[in-house]
Amino acid sequence: MSKESMDKPDETAKSAAAPGCAPIDLTHGLEIKHVEEASVAMGAALDQGIPLTIDLKSIPAIDTAGVQLLLALQIEATKRGTPVNFTGESAVFTQALKVLGLRDNFNASVSRG
Repeated sequence: MSKESMDKPDETAKSAAAPGCAPIDLTHGLEIKHVEEASVAMGAALDQGIPLTIDLKSIPAIDTAGVQLLLALQIEATKRGTPVNFTGESAVFTQALKVLGLRDNFNASVSRG
């Protein structure tokens, strides 16, 4: 993937979101090799000040770096007053939180639909 494509959020994923929400595409996973790209997309969405939608059930793989990024997003969005809607929950995401002992640190309002 080129540096230019890493600096821009995925426009295809944006078009699939509900109007007024910025989707974050995590279908490639949220492991350390994808965290920089996801961080850029999340930062750009936060800078727009519009609600973010994170589909957790689409995450095929996640590691500590990915969980850390999601927690940092949650904290930064709260500071900025920007809503973040976490939807669904993949088995790998649930297991990662369990293994890391971070279940209680993660936004309890995850919609499991």
